Amino acid sequence: MMGVKGQKAHNFNDLTGQTFGLLYVESRADNNKNGQARWNCVCSCVDKGRTVTTTDKLKSGHTTSCGCWQRSHNKTHGMHKDRLYKIWQDIKNRCYNPKHESYKNYGGRGIQACKCVTVGFEPFRDWAVATGYTDEMTIERKDVNGDYCICNNNLKWIPFYKQAWNRRVKKDSKSGVSGVSLYRTTGKWQSRISVRGKAIWLGVYDDIKDAINARREAEKKYWNKTAETQRDQIHIDDMAVNT
Repeated sequence: MMGVKGQKAHNFNDLTGQTFGLLYVESRADNNKNGQARWNCVCSCVDKGRTVTTTDKLKSGHTTSCGCWQRSHNKTHGMHKDRLYKIWQDIKNRCYNPKHESYKNYGGRGIQACKCVTVGFEPFRDWAVATGYTDEMTIERKDVNGDYCICNNNLKWIPFYKQAWNRRVKKDSKSGVSGVSLYRTTGKWQSRISVRGKAIWLGVYDDIKDAINARREAEKKYWNKTAETQRDQIHIDDMAVNT
């Protein structure tokens, strides 16, 4: 039995009602000339654009919008080299581009960018300026499991060093300290820090306490981290024993 033209009814993988990036699958379309299943999709962008695409392109992340992202990317807004513009683009890539290095921690965990963010750069820029953005700040979600959303007040600007303090220590961390890790092939401890998106290598140490101290000193130097450093320093010996 045939359902939609060119598509056999058995072994049918129905994508109707599912969402891929900004695309909501409304209904089945005719197969393409190669016999691949295609779908009628509507985009959640402000233009509510429509597109027809294949199962493979939806599931692989190849097609995630009606083309609005590409059009938006091609527009310079006079600020395409501006840091704020790059932040806006990065939010969308984190949430909807499976090829992005951070997608697994955002879109891969179900975190999305609300329409109030993706609707366009100008509204995002206006919100950023109105809420105190400067080039010394970075964006953060108040609820780390929540979406990038302005309308529900889940976004704020904070200094770089504060976001670094709040960064979660990886579950497989052997040291319990962000930026300090065990180099398994040598058994030595590596220490590093990130400053304005760039990694700074602090050294390799035989003793975990030396690696942690190097990290803490770097935090004071680059992030002006004082009170937190003093508090955490108390636990270094205990952590070294229990690691």
